[in-house]
Order: sequence, then C-alpha cells, then structure tokens
Amino acid sequence: MKAVKIIDAICIVIFVLMGVYIFVLPNATQDLLLPVFTIINPYMTGAWIMGIGFLVTCLWGKGRAGLVLGIVLLVCYLITAFVSLVGLMVVTTGLDLLWYLHPIPIVIGCIVAICRKTRGQSS
Repeated sequence: MKAVKIIDAICIVIFVLMGVYIFVLPNATQDLLLPVFTIINPYMTGAWIMGIGFLVTCLWGKGRAGLVLGIVLLVCYLITAFVSLVGLMVVTTGLDLLWYLHPIPIVIGCIVAICRKTRGQSS
C-alpha cells in the first residue's frame, strides 16, 4: 500500500531530524528549534510516532519495498525506544511511566500482526 510507504517515509524523516537536532546542530540553532522539538520530543512523542508507524508497517506492509522499509523503521524505532529509556530517569508518576513504556504494546502488536500474516500465507 502506498499509504504505508508514506507513513514509513515520514517516520524515517522524523528519526533523521531528531538525530540531527540532538547530535549535529549547534546550541544556538537548537534553541531556535526548541519549540518544534518540544512538541515532537524525541523521548516521548517522537518514539510514539515511530512505534505507531512500525506497527502500521507490520499490519499492512507488503512486498519487498514494505519489508525493506519495515526493517529500516525497526532499526529507527529500536534506537528511538532505547533513547526514550533516558526519560525513565525523570518519571515522577505512574502516568509518566505508562508514557515511556510504549515499546511493550508496540512490540506485542507487531508480533501478533506478523504471526497472523504468516498463518494467513501458510494456509
């Protein structure tokens, strides 16, 4: 599906932009872009966007291009999820903890989707 490829591309672009913001830009430029990355926080919102994009890829991705984009998105998501673990240092409430535990439902959803796909193809 074309929509899955577009979602994957958007997620990969977000990942690249987050990496550039964190590791490449000088401090003065980071300060200018801070309002944008307050909304797309690499530790919270960015990780959720990546996870949902990965889940969409697992559910509806097809063909070789879907597989390649899915693998690229998996790597991007795992890096983002690992970076989001840094956010656990500032957890103060149970709701905060739920916000940072996004890899658990995303990974379970992807495993279920992939298992259903493989059962459907083998029948």
